[in-house]
Amino acid sequence: MLNVSRPSRPSRTGQFRSASTDQSLDTQEQADQAHRQFVDERSEFLQWTRIWKWFEEAVAHKKSNKQLADACRANFLSHLRLREWRDVHSQLLTVVREHGWRLNESDATFEQVHLSLLTGLLGNIGVKADDEPYYLGARGIKFHLWPGFALLKKAGRWVMAGELVETSRLYVRTIAKIEPEWLETVGSHLLKTSLSDVHWEKKAAQVVAFERRRSTA
Repeated sequence: MLNVSRPSRPSRTGQFRSASTDQSLDTQEQADQAHRQFVDERSEFLQWTRIWKWFEEAVAHKKSNKQLADACRANFLSHLRLREWRDVHSQLLTVVREHGWRLNESDATFEQVHLSLLTGLLGNIGVKADDEPYYLGARGIKFHLWPGFALLKKAGRWVMAGELVETSRLYVRTIAKIEPEWLETVGSHLLKTSLSDVHWEKKAAQVVAFERRRSTA
């Protein structure tokens, strides 16, 4: 299922809509500059974790709630929204402990994080079209990278997006580089395999065939 939403003003350094304060045009450049500290060179999803770590450290070292709110404001982040993040995290942590689930002892790797995200975003993947400015997505769609994407020219051949936005053309926002092998790992249940041209390979001394896989979704 495609996640399509309406457009909003792009930030040059990435998508900080949920955690950011609302900015007027004359302060947008200042906000972009402040947010560059959170930019990840491979994934906009990881920008959220950088904001989270920044806020956790700010909370741990705060001298007063006012100081914390001022620090958020100086970085063009919404103190209220980040407090809501902590509330949700606390609730999830309570559920985990009630079920006796084991917490990770180390941070998840880039691959682990994005494999997890891919399980719900297989409809939002794309591969760069040859000699064209757009990407080819699921179910034959064509989309462009959101103009505010910090790594617009370095996105890579395969990408995954958090959402699709339709204006005069179809865009994707909250983007990450992915490896095509991950799609098979996560979406193997959506693939149908067929074999053709079964024959004897004399040099290898075995029967071989050509394998083709296509999506059943």
